[in-house]
Amino acid sequence: MSAPGLELAAQFGAAGIIGLMWLSERRASLSREKQLLELHERVREDRVKLRAVLDALQANTRALASLESSQRQAVRQLSLLAARVGRGQGQSQGQNQGSSSGSGSGSGPGPGACGGAGRGG
Repeated sequence: MSAPGLELAAQFGAAGIIGLMWLSERRASLSREKQLLELHERVREDRVKLRAVLDALQANTRALASLESSQRQAVRQLSLLAARVGRGQGQSQGQNQGSSSGSGSGSGPGPGACGGAGRGG
């Protein structure tokens, strides 16, 4: 408190001191109220921003889950395709080996072949 403030307080006695304290408290109260209002407004703005971030996060999570599902399905399809191709190659290799063993010798059809051996002539 400044010297002129003390002189005024002393001049008005106890009522002056109480009045001065009330004015001082009122100013501090207004200052706190202003700070609270500013903080409240900031919280409201942050809530809106947070909602936007959470919505984006939720959308990204759905997108990633969908991507993962698509990737799993693609892997499953590729595995099935690889298994079919593997079986197909195994069968064609077996057929190629069977046909190459009969005709690869150069002596014509074997004893069980339908050549002309079963016909009487």
